[in-house]
Amino acid sequence: MTARAGEPFALDRAVSEVEALLARPVPAAGTTRSEGEPVTGEWRVTAGEGFRFLPPRESDP
Repeated sequence: MTARAGEPFALDRAVSEVEALLARPVPAAGTTRSEGEPVTGEWRVTAGEGFRFLPPRESDP
């Protein structure tokens, strides 16, 4: 859940994203892996056995 270029913060969208994250299962087993945004390469998630980390919401610089 990172800043979207050119889009203002929308509370309803942020709440929806958090609810979707809470509804997803946490990996029960497996190796730790990180994913980046395909276009920018910016980190977007790291998940492993029993956890999932996402970046906090950011504001424009």
